[in-house]
Amino acid sequence: YKMMIHGFNIYWVSCFYIFSMALLAMHLSHGFSSVFQTLGLRTEQSWPIIRAAGYAFAAIIFVGHTSIPISIMLGWVE
Repeated sequence: YKMMIHGFNIYWVSCFYIFSMALLAMHLSHGFSSVFQTLGLRTEQSWPIIRAAGYAFAAIIFVGHTSIPISIMLGWVE
């Protein structure tokens, strides 16, 4: 716990972590929708739903993982 607090108090470490999580979220949203295309489940009707679900999944992962360094940088966790 103390190592995590100490590490994320370093500004550039937190920024790099958040940037990395953004890249991961983009990769996950693409991968989520690609699974359905690979399995042949993508149709014109289902594509908007699949794409929205991929974005939602990636957003949940991004918010969950970046909430820790953001809360530490804002001083909400000590």
